Amino acid sequence: MDQQPERKANPRILALLSLGHLITDINQGALPVLLPSLRSAFHLSYTMVGVIVTVSTLSSSVIQPLFGFWSDKLRTPWLLPLGVFTAGAGMALAGISPSYPLLLLAVLLSGLGVASYHPEASKAAFFHSGRRRVASMSIFSVGGNLGFGIGPLVMSFLLTVHGLRGTLWLLVPGALMAAFLWRVLPQIYAQAWDPPETPQRERSPTSGTLRELMRGPILLLLTVVILRSWAHMGFVSFLPLYSVSYLHVSTAYAGSLLALFLVSGAVGTLIGSPLADWLGRKVVFVGSMLLLTPLLSLFPYSRGFWTLLLIASAGFVVVSTFATTIVWGQELLPQYPGVASGLIIGFAIGMGGLGATILGRIADLIGLFHTLRVIGLLPLVAMVVALFLPEPQHLTIVRRS
Repeated sequence: MDQQPERKANPRILALLSLGHLITDINQGALPVLLPSLRSAFHLSYTMVGVIVTVSTLSSSVIQPLFGFWSDKLRTPWLLPLGVFTAGAGMALAGISPSYPLLLLAVLLSGLGVASYHPEASKAAFFHSGRRRVASMSIFSVGGNLGFGIGPLVMSFLLTVHGLRGTLWLLVPGALMAAFLWRVLPQIYAQAWDPPETPQRERSPTSGTLRELMRGPILLLLTVVILRSWAHMGFVSFLPLYSVSYLHVSTAYAGSLLALFLVSGAVGTLIGSPLADWLGRKVVFVGSMLLLTPLLSLFPYSRGFWTLLLIASAGFVVVSTFATTIVWGQELLPQYPGVASGLIIGFAIGMGGLGATILGRIADLIGLFHTLRVIGLLPLVAMVVALFLPEPQHLTIVRRS
């Protein structure tokens, strides 16, 4: 049962938070394109390159629940401008770092900015979402999906025109967005969220949060999001390699296929989210996983137009439930919306990076073609686990209104 009074959705605030989400996540999407240039500049081994990715993943994703816990316990509106600025500043400094340790520090700084922005921003989006929570949250989520998708394009352009020093230009959008967010913070936080929540939260010790996290439903939700992320990140990681090695296309065309997958996901967020408000969280999630299995499984056997269709459809379907699972987690942990979003956006999705590493080992053993077939089965497992999740009570109210 919701403990917040019903409010109308605020599209202006949601769009503003989404824009900040886009600019923040551009830096996450830009890093993979930057890695080859960094490897050449610092004469790095593949292991050292892997350390860069690990530092980025740990700092930007896995620790997000800690920022969420902090956000829930204290009023931290300043995390919005600080997060978006730090994310851009760290990536800007990465290109001009004079040594490998300072490079890792810059990547760590950018990751911490990403990690601090997401829980606070998604909590703000949650409280400005009104009744159609998933549809409203999709406005916030699509910014991140687009940012992650265009990040490689932005970094490719900067490196082509300016070389490694071109990363400094990432300071500009980060600083401008941070200044704008700082100016409009009173509008974002105009309606106090504390009265119905703060007394109960202040009486709740940290152990109360841990007890909530150990409840069956939230653990099940984390499991299905991790499985979805393994399929998602596995496909994103191996699509360019498979395209070049098996489809015999150029690297540029392989990058275009990846962009098609990511942009289709952004569209899927906007369409799948209203369906979740209408039909229910579980119905849409289970249906998406059931549909995703044949799309991913058929991809290795496709060619030409059918390859493009399957890539676009898979991206559309897998990302269509991102906003759904964020809201689902916040409804399962109504007293800790920041922790919930940190767990879903950060920890669970971040675990997709670990899944990609495991899938890479599988690819070394059985080959990339058969690994893609394994990836196609992961959504089926997620679907089975999702069948045991409860449908939020809030939906009954929405359907009757």
